[in-house]
Amino acid sequence: MMSRWLVVVTLFLATDVQAICPVWSPTRAGQEIAQLQGQLDKWNEAYWRRGASEVSDGVYDQLSARLAAWQRCFGTEVPEHTYLSVNKGTQRHSRRAYRRT
Repeated sequence: MMSRWLVVVTLFLATDVQAICPVWSPTRAGQEIAQLQGQLDKWNEAYWRRGASEVSDGVYDQLSARLAAWQRCFGTEVPEHTYLSVNKGTQRHSRRAYRRT
């Protein structure tokens, strides 16, 4: 599963960042957005709950920006991404502790 995502990430990095919206049907747009959101959610969970960074910051930032662009293109924008908020207080991370409000 992880190797599949490495291939996908490599393909995203090999192509230029799209300045215009993809020409997709609403169904395909929903699928692409859901798939990318799902992967980002998994990476967020690993990062915030286990302190494990499964992808570089650059790749994460690029794919987060791509998701936001797709959401704008297809009218599926969501409020600013919120990190897992199940545990209030200090959340341990591999580099430092974060204080959640």
